[in-house]
Amino acid sequence: MAAPCLRWGGRWLFGLALCLGGTAQAQAPSGDALDRSLEELSGTGLSTAPKGVRVSTASKYSQKAATAPGSVHIVTAEDIKTYGFRTLGEALRMLPGTYLTNDRNYSYLGVRGFNRPGDYNSRILLLVDGERINDSIYDSALFANDFVLDIDLVERIEFASGPGSVVYGSNAFLGVINVITKRGNALDGAELSGSYGSFDAYKARGSFGKRFDNGAEVLLSATGFDWEGPDHLYYPEFDTPDRNHGKAAGQDYDRGQNAFAKASYKALSLEAGYVSRTKGIPTGSFGQRFNDPASFTDDQRIFASLQFDDEIAEDWGVHARLGYNRYGYVGHYPYADPYVLNVDRGEGDWWDGELRLTHTGFQGHRIMGGLELQDNFLQSQRNFDAGGPVYLDKDYSSVRYGFFLLDEFALWDALTLQVGARYDHTPFGHSANPRVALAWQALDTTTLKLLYGTAFRAPNVYERFYNDGDLTQKGNPNLGPERTGTLELDLEHYLTPSTRLGAAFYRYRIDGLIGQVTDPADGLLVYRNVQGIEGLGMELEAEQRFANGIRGTLGYSLQHVESQGRTLMNSPEHMAKLHISAPLWDDGYRMGLETLYFGQRYTKSGKVDGYVLTNLTALAEPFKDVALSFSLYNLWNTHYADPVGEDFIQDSIPQDGRGFRLKLTVRF
Repeated sequence: MAAPCLRWGGRWLFGLALCLGGTAQAQAPSGDALDRSLEELSGTGLSTAPKGVRVSTASKYSQKAATAPGSVHIVTAEDIKTYGFRTLGEALRMLPGTYLTNDRNYSYLGVRGFNRPGDYNSRILLLVDGERINDSIYDSALFANDFVLDIDLVERIEFASGPGSVVYGSNAFLGVINVITKRGNALDGAELSGSYGSFDAYKARGSFGKRFDNGAEVLLSATGFDWEGPDHLYYPEFDTPDRNHGKAAGQDYDRGQNAFAKASYKALSLEAGYVSRTKGIPTGSFGQRFNDPASFTDDQRIFASLQFDDEIAEDWGVHARLGYNRYGYVGHYPYADPYVLNVDRGEGDWWDGELRLTHTGFQGHRIMGGLELQDNFLQSQRNFDAGGPVYLDKDYSSVRYGFFLLDEFALWDALTLQVGARYDHTPFGHSANPRVALAWQALDTTTLKLLYGTAFRAPNVYERFYNDGDLTQKGNPNLGPERTGTLELDLEHYLTPSTRLGAAFYRYRIDGLIGQVTDPADGLLVYRNVQGIEGLGMELEAEQRFANGIRGTLGYSLQHVESQGRTLMNSPEHMAKLHISAPLWDDGYRMGLETLYFGQRYTKSGKVDGYVLTNLTALAEPFKDVALSFSLYNLWNTHYADPVGEDFIQDSIPQDGRGFRLKLTVRF
């Protein structure tokens, strides 16, 4: 590791010199240009919050983005519309250091060079308005059509990268994503939306939102979608006469529905969400019979959350949350010789709750303490052959809880220190995690942050106990938690009120990593605490806004993640991202261009090439309550593939070529 560290250290110093050189020549922007409200943020679109905007994900309370620990990036409703994002994963992919992998069953989000195939996004904590969405069986966070919310109902997405266990506990390992939903007054009536796209992709949504004279608000929405997929997909690994010459015909469909309801009055809010999604499997994963229409997975997710957030006395604030959650999964996996249909099920039901108190009575201090509890009263795993033997039939239950305390205080007018710690107890391991963050307003236009924090992830029920009867996988009840520590330096500088530069430099280490491997003794997949991981990188970003309405963001990420001296699988060393939005001939017409570059990645036995992906969206509002958009995805028809894990015969899975979507929205 010594040589890479020296090489990267020189690059870091060069980047720092560029940033500091820009600082010396900058003009100071006015305070009004930086102190923008969240409403303005949502209407203008920014990938990173301006200094004056307040965010809440990094520390669980509202604070200026400039003093928030670490990097906090934002995707707004305007970004989602302008760039034609269809899923939560596509929206998150625009941010520094993130990338998507798709195995044609689920989508996986990589962060800062780390994206292990087969981990089901268990190292990223996903929230909807503060309610934990990761399930209680696989710890999965779902980012495609299996996400519990229609992307059109998102007001903004806050992504706090880096360790977040100090306030969130397990799963806040690589970062925390909080999806903040629209309120009723954002619609102020009824809205119908429909779209049609490549491969017979249909989607329809009906929504109603209203704010009443007494201050109460309500939002109701329902969505249905159906994506037939390509007529056939070719995999040379299955190219034999008895396997349709490697062609999976009509097996890549994706269909389902979701619903969402939200009501609020004064300090109380109640919301509930539901999604059901069925996905065909065209890849023959887990040794299945190839090109069999019986192969699919079905995921369902339900949540309901009641929250109270208010001041209960002078200098005292309270936040209380109570939630009910349910997750259900079923997979149908056909096998040959002799033919059997294997059915795999996972089911989780749980209550969770949280109580936080915030005190600002001590001069210069903001102190927050809280406790969090999750009662997993049902964690069920089943595996059996239809009409045949049962291989796994186990019901579990567990309770996890955590206590945390944070203190943010001003050392001087321009220097803020946050210190905090949390203790978590789970049946599969316990952990104590600290965080120390220093934010220095070096100039009116320049902010520097230094962060150190740790995080952990306890093994889940699936990793410890899943056993399908020696078909593909066995359990490992001796798994222990995995842990990480991160050191990070962030810089942000405004050259002018409309020109922002940002940089983040980080290093992290993961110990006791839980990884899926093949046991050579029996050829079965198993999860084990394997080798450690080291990651080192930097993220650079420049944003420019012009008076004529053109705005653009250019970002570059350089990252190196390795294990035992070898570059980690599915880890691109270079990434570059360009987003440009420009008005056309009228304020009601706009264009959004997204160009993404991802470098080559290692697979199980080789490499996949780097690629450039360009997406183009044109927006039009020809009438007051009518909006049209037309999007072209993968504009240049780039051929690229994503690495996959040990449960695939293939080394990588090719992705879609050029596609389109036409969308119409009408408001009443």
